[in-house]
Amino acid sequence: MPNAPTSNPPMTETINSASAAASTLFLGHNGEFWDFWLIVSVVFAALAAAAIGVTTTGSIVSHKREAAASEEALGIYKLETEGKISDSTARAAEANARAAEAKLELEKFKSPRMLDRARQEQIFEKTRPFSGTRFDLSAIPGDPEALNFAVQIAVVLEAAGWSWIEFNHPTGPFMTVYSLPGRPNIGHGGAWGVVVQLHPDHEAQFRAAARALADAVEAEGFLAAAVQNPPSESIPNHDTVHIIVGKKT
Repeated sequence: MPNAPTSNPPMTETINSASAAASTLFLGHNGEFWDFWLIVSVVFAALAAAAIGVTTTGSIVSHKREAAASEEALGIYKLETEGKISDSTARAAEANARAAEAKLELEKFKSPRMLDRARQEQIFEKTRPFSGTRFDLSAIPGDPEALNFAVQIAVVLEAAGWSWIEFNHPTGPFMTVYSLPGRPNIGHGGAWGVVVQLHPDHEAQFRAAARALADAVEAEGFLAAAVQNPPSESIPNHDTVHIIVGKKT
């Protein structure tokens, strides 16, 4: 008995089933495929987000630290620079002060010795107790400044009651260098500063007056000293205080 013929589904049904299955796919893949890659994407997205967070934080922190370091370095540089400038300014000021002081000293050295009113009064007060003391005067030859200063001292002493006498030897005229109208002759002599000199025979008589004069002149800023001159017949006026004015020191 012949087998009954097998019945196959209609072709249209098969096509429809295939079409239905294909309609559930996306880009040729089913849901399980896309679920897998969705999970993978989420993982990568999380990692990327973490990476972005770390790199962003790192960038911010690094830039802040770099800015702080730069600011600190700038501060140190400013301090060093200011310190150098301050040191340089201080050195320049010190050098200028020394130069000004040296200039002042040079001007004082060049300026002639002068007894202003205040100095005259000081010398007058200190020598007045020895009123009546005899003195003669000598100045180094060829130095108008020394002669002028010698005369200034003599004028103050005359006002204090001292007696200005000729620079002459007791037994005869002594060589004089300066002769001022209406004033005693002025002898020659002197080296540096003011020397108040006494003859040994009269040293005890005039010691106090000589020292008072020398100290008074020195107190006003001028080099002066009271000394005993060697015994010699060439020195005139033994019973006299000899005031010898030399060059300015």
